[in-house]
Amino acid sequence: MKPTSPIPDLHIALDWRGDFAPGDELTGRCHVRNWSELIHPRAELSVVWYTAGQGEEDMAVHFLRRLPGRDPSDSDPAKPIQFAVTLPSAPLSYDGLILKVCWAVRLRVKPRLGRSQMVEAPFRLGSVSAAVAGEEA
Repeated sequence: MKPTSPIPDLHIALDWRGDFAPGDELTGRCHVRNWSELIHPRAELSVVWYTAGQGEEDMAVHFLRRLPGRDPSDSDPAKPIQFAVTLPSAPLSYDGLILKVCWAVRLRVKPRLGRSQMVEAPFRLGSVSAAVAGEEA
């Protein structure tokens, strides 16, 4: 029987829960509570936008940071790691009838053995009103 790594216990906390404006700084903390139990994990923190709805989905990475590994000189990912990202001017979050533009902070961990796990903390960029059925643009 092959050894398996436990399932990563992932957490993201954003410092602000409201809408962000373009150029704002998004700050928060992330960590993997059971990092020391995982077998040779790799981890990354990203800020992404993606579309959801009809048609093909698009996605782009605005920020990517690989998190420290097991090297003793690295900081410990089991302890909260602070992050700060300046948000771009576009695309703005949008909740349309056919298409949605979503923003999120993602923490992904891939143990050497076992499946990749991810947690996502959504947020809104800009204050575009949601579309309402029957209204003209």
